Amino acid sequence: MKRKQVKRSSIFLLELMIAIMFFCLSSGVCIRLFVKSHTVSQDTQNLNMALSQVSAVAEVFRSGMDMQEFLEREYLEYEGNEEDLEFFIYYDKDWQECRKEEAEFYLSIQISEDGQESTGSFSMKNMDKKEEIYGVSLEKYTGGQRDEK
Repeated sequence: MKRKQVKRSSIFLLELMIAIMFFCLSSGVCIRLFVKSHTVSQDTQNLNMALSQVSAVAEVFRSGMDMQEFLEREYLEYEGNEEDLEFFIYYDKDWQECRKEEAEFYLSIQISEDGQESTGSFSMKNMDKKEEIYGVSLEKYTGGQRDEK
């Protein structure tokens, strides 16, 4: 009689171990899915903010407003020089304007003028990875006669 009790309890223990193992594997998969969804959500938020910031500055370029004057008025912490027409605006992890030392993202603005045309290159990059999140290049006609090709 006692022998059957031992056999039943060992089968029950085996079933319990299998059930615990199944729940551990299931929870591991669920945690990975939650982490992945958080990462995708964060990347999407960064892309949306980069798109918004780059588009705003690109529209100012397209409008013909002086970029140096606009940056001085709107962005207190920007860096750059007027001779090279290259400017940088830095953002922290919450997409607030900040100094370069605290930055996680930066907006690079490069403008080149070639006679009657101006070309603007605007790109938002991640400070750590140096990878571009979003970028756009625009050309605008500034005056004079245009050559037909």
